[in-house]
This record gives sequence, C-alpha cells and structure tokens, in this order.
Amino acid sequence: MAGWVRLAQFRKQVEAHFRFLLEHGFAGPVVDDDTVEYVAEAFSVEVIYGGHQHELVTTISAMNLRAGLSCLHVEAGLGFAQAVGGIARSRHSLEKTVRSQAVALVALLPYFAAPAFEALMTTCHGR
Repeated sequence: MAGWVRLAQFRKQVEAHFRFLLEHGFAGPVVDDDTVEYVAEAFSVEVIYGGHQHELVTTISAMNLRAGLSCLHVEAGLGFAQAVGGIARSRHSLEKTVRSQAVALVALLPYFAAPAFEALMTTCHGR
C-alpha cells in the first residue's frame, strides 16, 4: 500500500479514465506494480504513482524524448499547470487527480499529429 491509496486502486482508476487511448490507436494497458502504460506506434503514455508525496505523474514519450503531461499542457496553451493534478493521498484525491490528467491528455491528443509537437516535446523534455 502506498499511503492511503492501494496500488490496485491506482491501476483501476487509470485503466478506467485512460481507456479512451484505445480508441486512438494505443495498446494496453501494460501494468507493472506502480506503473500503467499505453503504447502506440510512435508514442507511449506512462502513468506512475508513488514517492514520498504520493505523486501521480503522467509522461509522454515520443521521438526519443520524454515529457511530463503538465508541462505539455501548459506549453500547448491548453491551461495552467494547476489544472493537471499531481498528488493523490486518498481515494478521493486519486480519482480527482487521475481524471484531471485524463482530461488534459484528451485535450493534448490532437497535438500529437501537429507539426509543432516535436518542439513541444523538446521544450518539455525532462520536465
């Protein structure tokens, strides 16, 4: 158990809220303890839970770059970083955080095919 959130709860929430990725050519989920990953031909989306602060982090990998969802959300002009939750210390905050990250990813998906996506990934690489 990680804090008040069990890893099984984390995986269940991610699988429920990120299921839309299957409709966009992603396969998965691939589940490994504290990680849930969806993979497409040129992209992968990885959701990780844990750490001292009970963080929930979603990262996008593409073009040999890895970038945080929150940074991509901001740099694409889709909203403020605070709109993408990152802490999940309880069942309620887990659901709220996973949902906010799924909403941010839905908004970001059209950018995956945009010519400027590589620049976004480069800007947010490692962040």
